Amino acid sequence: MDTDKSLQRLVLEELDYEPSIDAAEIGVAVTDGVVTLSGHVSNYAQKLAAAEAALRIEGVKAVVQDITVRLSGDEKVSDEEIGKRAVAALEWHSTLPTHRIHVTVEHGVVRLTGDLDWQCHKREAGHAVEVLKGVVAVINAIRVNPAHRMASVPEVRREIEAALKRSTDLDASHIVVAASDGKISLYGKVRAAFERDAAEIAAWSVPGVINVENRVEIQP
Repeated sequence: MDTDKSLQRLVLEELDYEPSIDAAEIGVAVTDGVVTLSGHVSNYAQKLAAAEAALRIEGVKAVVQDITVRLSGDEKVSDEEIGKRAVAALEWHSTLPTHRIHVTVEHGVVRLTGDLDWQCHKREAGHAVEVLKGVVAVINAIRVNPAHRMASVPEVRREIEAALKRSTDLDASHIVVAASDGKISLYGKVRAAFERDAAEIAAWSVPGVINVENRVEIQP
């Protein structure tokens, strides 16, 4: 399809433009708006950046990550050292209750477990270790167990819609919100994947939320 070829070209251009990525060994294929990234990069941060770059392109519905991380000699770090750096990186964030986060490392794969009250803290913990030297993957298995019950459905809907309207990345008029017993469902249509992600982040920002089901569709 011509649209897929156009998206492929735009994604390749975005990867080349992004200074944090060495795109020389990254391949891009597009089928019905779904982008598949292949090839290899020298660290995990570049792998994540590549996916984020592809999602910034309007019309991209989803990204399939098939990129592998091949650490160069100067990027290799022992699991013990990665573990120490991961703990230090988490402790550097004053808002994180690090005593509730557990870190394990095996062959460069960092696994985070534990229980936190906020989804934003779970994301923050993941971001803290993703950029560490020697990391080849991060498994964020932290559970989110809110300390407070979610507000009533009308209040939740108002809070989410207000958060969506504050976002510069999203037209909230096309998003429908349903909420019940700590679970939120999002429906509607947006133009790009990053807008769908913005809607989900806004939903997770509501106190008491334990699950978000994002059914927002991408319609260029």
